[in-house]
Amino acid sequence: KVNFKLNPKNKIFFSLYTGADNYFNTSYAIAWTNTAGTFRWNHLVSDRLFVNTTLAASSYDYFLYTDVANNTRWNSHIANVNLKTDFTYFIKPQNELTFGAGLNGYSFNPGNLQSNQPLPSSVQPLSIRNSVEFVLYGNHEIKLNSKWGLNYGLRLTNWTNTGEAFEFVYDQNRNPIDTLVFRKGENYKQYGNVEPRMTLTYLLNEKASLKINLSRNIQNVHLISNSISPFTSLEVWLPSSINIKPQAANQVSVGYYQNLTRFGTKFSAETFYKKMTNQIDYEAHAETLLNPLLEAELRFGTAQAYGMEFQLKKDEGRLRGLAGYTYSRAKRKFKEINNGQVYNAFYDRPHQINLMLAYDVTLLWNVGINWNYSTGAPFSSPISFYSYNGQEVPVYGQKNNDRLPDYHRLDVSATVKLNKNPEKKYHHSLTFSVYNFYGRKNALYINYNKTQTANGSFKIPFDLTDVNRMTSQFYLFGFTPSVSYNFKWR
Repeated sequence: KVNFKLNPKNKIFFSLYTGADNYFNTSYAIAWTNTAGTFRWNHLVSDRLFVNTTLAASSYDYFLYTDVANNTRWNSHIANVNLKTDFTYFIKPQNELTFGAGLNGYSFNPGNLQSNQPLPSSVQPLSIRNSVEFVLYGNHEIKLNSKWGLNYGLRLTNWTNTGEAFEFVYDQNRNPIDTLVFRKGENYKQYGNVEPRMTLTYLLNEKASLKINLSRNIQNVHLISNSISPFTSLEVWLPSSINIKPQAANQVSVGYYQNLTRFGTKFSAETFYKKMTNQIDYEAHAETLLNPLLEAELRFGTAQAYGMEFQLKKDEGRLRGLAGYTYSRAKRKFKEINNGQVYNAFYDRPHQINLMLAYDVTLLWNVGINWNYSTGAPFSSPISFYSYNGQEVPVYGQKNNDRLPDYHRLDVSATVKLNKNPEKKYHHSLTFSVYNFYGRKNALYINYNKTQTANGSFKIPFDLTDVNRMTSQFYLFGFTPSVSYNFKWR
């Protein structure tokens, strides 16, 4: 990150991130690359009017290698370029108006095979998708009197799919009946949406307040992940288009907030309810890899989420901390999944606890601990097994009928500032940390249909004469120490 103050009325900000992760063995591999950059110009028009103009771009690739030697890999890709201008106008004290416009461009590769060798004729390409989004918004925050405050706004979006692309048309049984081909630059599908929001605040006294919030949000970029398993090696991104409608969420929340000045802390309690439409899931046994008819495997339904959160926070002093507890539920309902019955969403984690403490031992040394707990994620586990050709085959019942073991972990850290004079232009520090301090083996997914051999390894599949039947869990990142160096200047 680099920031420049050109003069009292103009500042520019530049940031760049790039990263890559590779997980290879002899024949197979998974790899990720991610690059993002932002340029922002802040301009002071007057004492009341500020303007921020931002140009941002990002690119993300996911690779699944099936033959490392020949560089044969499945690639999913999403990239975007955004240009927006935001205005902030202070009409008078406690009366603020913000408004702006944005133009966003997106490119999607939903998953194609690449190789240094000729690909077999059976591998059919999936269409690259391109979309353009225009956004216009306004928001007004005003204090009505000594007790009441109001914040309301409106966001207008126009989403357009553009060629070069091809899309399939399906009948009511999801059989392809036609192929639509669009020329480069040709617009072929549009969605216009309105997203209103409103927050009303009431001051009970100088230390306590109530707040109610109503909002509607639209999502046009969709992560198509197979939630039958709690861990998947496939990440596919698709835009709203002919066969996929925008996802929508309507939410209401109510909160209570209080400053406990005697103890230097802040307390908050919030409850919410969210109703979602056009949610996306897969049909059971869906073919998701290199399937040109991928959208025929998708099913659409509704979801609801609700819960409450309590938080106690201390931001000032040598000892700072946070304690939070959340109870929340997330349910989904699809006509063609789970026999039309409601089931737990993968992100349904009823109980979550967050505890954080930070302490300044001296002016140069700081130590911290962070403990997280959550209910295990839902997944579909077998309800029985049957014999087929001497082997045992799992039978599944309701979707997401089971849960992984509960998740919890403790992280600790210590940071030392290497420059003793805080007024210096340059600042640098060292941080020593341990992720998962007590080495909790948090299960990422569970394997069934296994037997354990005498040397402790596992055999898959096994025949029915084996009696040492058991499950096994896969986890990542046990006790993980690290050292980081931070340098910045001003």
